[in-house]
Amino acid sequence: MVIVEILNTTDGQPRYERIDKQQVSIGRAPDNDIILLDPYVDGHHLRLDITDPDAWTISDLATTNGTRRGKEPVQVAQFAPGDQFRIGKTFIRIYDRNFQVAEALSLGDLEHRLLDFNSLGITIGLSLFMIVTGLASVFLSFSGGDIKPVTYIRGVTDLLITPVLFAMAAALLARILRGESRFRPIYNLSLAFAAFAVYVDLVLGVLNYNLPGTTGKGFLTFSINVIMVVVYFWAIMLLTTRLKTVWRNLLTLLFVLGIYGSHFITYYSHRDAFRPFPSYDARLYAPDWLFRSGITPADYQGSLPELFDEADEAAAEDSENEQ
Repeated sequence: MVIVEILNTTDGQPRYERIDKQQVSIGRAPDNDIILLDPYVDGHHLRLDITDPDAWTISDLATTNGTRRGKEPVQVAQFAPGDQFRIGKTFIRIYDRNFQVAEALSLGDLEHRLLDFNSLGITIGLSLFMIVTGLASVFLSFSGGDIKPVTYIRGVTDLLITPVLFAMAAALLARILRGESRFRPIYNLSLAFAAFAVYVDLVLGVLNYNLPGTTGKGFLTFSINVIMVVVYFWAIMLLTTRLKTVWRNLLTLLFVLGIYGSHFITYYSHRDAFRPFPSYDARLYAPDWLFRSGITPADYQGSLPELFDEADEAAAEDSENEQ
């Protein structure tokens, strides 16, 4: 007796056939022992001979697309239990009677919890949330000038298009590696992380403005953003690949090291020692969501003549004192 595992790349779900015969025929024709619904498989494609338990044989029956083990074409060859072959767009693997299926997957693990994050209501709710966020960010950044309608449109589309692009790329990867796109849960996850990142950036902006002089603010902001990106990267790998946890964690660690390495290289390369002139670190903030008093760009520009006059008077006094 042999057990044949059949995996079609179009649906991604394996099925199993148990055959109690010494010779097994495989193909699309209805008189085969195993019938495949794959248009790239011939009517009579393969014959398995398991008469000798120590020398199983597989034979390709002069088919159109052939039979492959890995990348090598097969005509007649011996094989061992567990070997995998490709015919058309179908993978088959043959086991002996001692074969045991893997343990059942848990519906409570993180992957399935993320897959449950796929309702249309969540998609609509998060999209409306991002639209309101985009409109509010434009309105709260108002600094005295005219706001054109296209500015509101750009503020909304910037927040919505980026998650769509990331979700489309991840869904394509999932289609290739898992046989299913999983677009809805990936898109909802991307929207949730984008919304969280927007509001974390808002909170950090308020703290940075209202707590001036705090050291390490830039690095703290960068580290928080890295944490969010890394968590998103790890979750996307969980949904799109079949990698084991150890490999997923290793790739995530390499991803973190790459981000921090590029950050420190960039930071080191922009030191004043490498500049023809010192960097100017003064910053001008629009007065949105501030607790301490701020100044608008228009007010700041209006105060410049007075500041210049005071500077001229101070320079004249210094000149008189030197004389």
